[in-house]
Amino acid sequence: MPLPFIISSPPGEFGIASWAFMHWQDHLEIVQRFFKLNIANLPTYDIQQMNPNDIDGWLERHQQYHNDMNALTFLAGSDLSQVDWNDDAERKAWFWLNFQEHHAVHAVLKI
Repeated sequence: MPLPFIISSPPGEFGIASWAFMHWQDHLEIVQRFFKLNIANLPTYDIQQMNPNDIDGWLERHQQYHNDMNALTFLAGSDLSQVDWNDDAERKAWFWLNFQEHHAVHAVLKI
């Protein structure tokens, strides 16, 4: 359901907060689909908020979601654990790569 909302972040602090929540919801939907299809009971990771004092921790937990889902769907993923949030081009590329992985998993799981 939230997939269209994670392609990019709206501007401002509230924008990234709303994006992070919708993005987390999409990860939960994917985890639930794996469970419903009896593929796996995946763990959930704390990524519903992006703490500016722990971006590296957030990126690491987020990457683990992608590692889990890509391994089970046999999809090649990108390294989403590194991004310079202050670099506009790098941030936009990160959002796009992240969205592409979510989109591919949705297609495989028929969400």
